[in-house]
Formats: sequence, structure tokens, C-alpha cells
Amino acid sequence: MQTPEAAGLDRAALLEKARRRQTLRVAIIGPLIFAGSLVGALIALRQQKPPAHLSSAGLVVIVAISAFPALAMLGLLAPSRRGHFAWMQPMAFGGLARRQRRGILRGLRRGDPLADEDVTSARELMNSLDRNRWLPWLFVVLPILQVDNATSHDHVRRFFWCVAAAAFWASAWWQLYLRYRIRIYAEMLWAA
Repeated sequence: MQTPEAAGLDRAALLEKARRRQTLRVAIIGPLIFAGSLVGALIALRQQKPPAHLSSAGLVVIVAISAFPALAMLGLLAPSRRGHFAWMQPMAFGGLARRQRRGILRGLRRGDPLADEDVTSARELMNSLDRNRWLPWLFVVLPILQVDNATSHDHVRRFFWCVAAAAFWASAWWQLYLRYRIRIYAEMLWAA
């Protein structure tokens, strides 16, 4: 059994590791989002009949619009590091090894008993899911807001909307299912 001081140091180390992972993900995903949106915009302009010709000002506007999502992500990350956005704070759960995270999630979904050292991380995960309970509903609403793409005569737009909507709705279903299973486990084992 660990002393509270040792558990606190482990938790601090796990939080630092989770912060590093979050920063690495932003460093990878940000440029990919920028490059993908820039290439998509340029391809869309090229596919027009007749092809659009860009002036230097038009290119600057396209680059700025393509950079907006990545800059917004960085803009949200900076205040979250100072603790302004609780829902964006990394958890100690994120600092665990992948095998341990998967084991905790599997145990929570199935109702299997957890090791004593995993209970704190499992409770933290459950609290985080409760704080972010609005997220699955956002994933349900976003494709509905773009439903005009589903009724478009352009088959490519319709296809991409169907793929994106299926991905969003599958993610929403998974998050709702996970919260339901974890809630059952929490009520069964942690009822006070």
C-alpha cells in the first residue's frame, strides 16, 4: 500500500505525462488540420467550372481561414493550462500506460473488480465523463446542422456528409454507452 505522499507524487507525474501527451497530440493534429483544410479548399477551387484563379489576397484569405481551426485549438490550450477550462484539463488517467488505461476501461464496462491503485483513476475518469456529458449530444447535433449536404445533388458532398455523420453518431453512441456502463459500475461498487 502506498503512502498518500507517494500516491500524490505518482499522480503529479501522471498529470505531467498526460499534459505532454496532450501537447504532442496538438502539435501533430494542428498542422494536419491546417494542411487538410488548405488542400481541401484549393481542390474545391480547382474543381469549379471554370477553375478559379486566385489573387494573392485571395490566397491569404484561404490560408487564414484554413489556419483558424488550428489557431483556435492552440488558443484554447493556452488558457486551459492555466486552469480556466476544467473540461480540457488533462487527467492522471491520461498519463497511465495504454494497457493500464484499456484495463481500467474494460473493467468499468464489464463491472470487473479493479485493482486498488486503479480505483482513483477510475473515479477521476467517471467524474470527467460526468463533467463532459454534453459532448455526445454535440456529436449528435453537428451533423444535423449540416443536413443540407445530405440533400445536395453533389454526390461527393453527400458521401462525405454520410461518412462524417456516421462517425459522429457512432462516437456519440459509444460515449453514451460508456457513461451508462460506468454509472452502473459506480452505483454498484461506490454507493455510499
